[in-house]
Amino acid sequence: MLAKIAKQHPEAELVGIDYWGDNWEYSKELCIHNFKAENIVNKVEFRKETASNLPDDLGMFDCIISCLTFHEVQDVKDKTIPIREALRHLKKGGAFIFIDLFQDPKYYPERNKIDNVIESQNGIVTERKSLSEILELPFPLKHKKVLGYAELIAGRIGE
Repeated sequence: MLAKIAKQHPEAELVGIDYWGDNWEYSKELCIHNFKAENIVNKVEFRKETASNLPDDLGMFDCIISCLTFHEVQDVKDKTIPIREALRHLKKGGAFIFIDLFQDPKYYPERNKIDNVIESQNGIVTERKSLSEILELPFPLKHKKVLGYAELIAGRIGE
């Protein structure tokens, strides 16, 4: 996803964050290799971090995008903690686009807690849609065990 954003916005400075645990088939090195192979010239930094506790030196961003990450964070049970951490690094007036399994009660048993976390960071939700409203999900992707619970939540941080 970061490569696609880089190609569409070649002037953007980008930071890709992942935990890159031992059980994944990709790595920071592979991400760097892919950017080079596609001749992407953006200034990009890849960092190994946990989304539940982002360091202050990460800085502040104009836009933060997260796609199916928050529910995967293993070091916290409360999956709204990574949402708070992401928003903590968003500049005033900055935009956020989050896609996650927000409709899955296994990960988000208190849906109103998502809104409370966003509001606590001075966030304003401007769009909220089930992923199946945005994309035509064929079977098996639309199944609840795959992307059936996926939802997009987008918005801004107030001035």
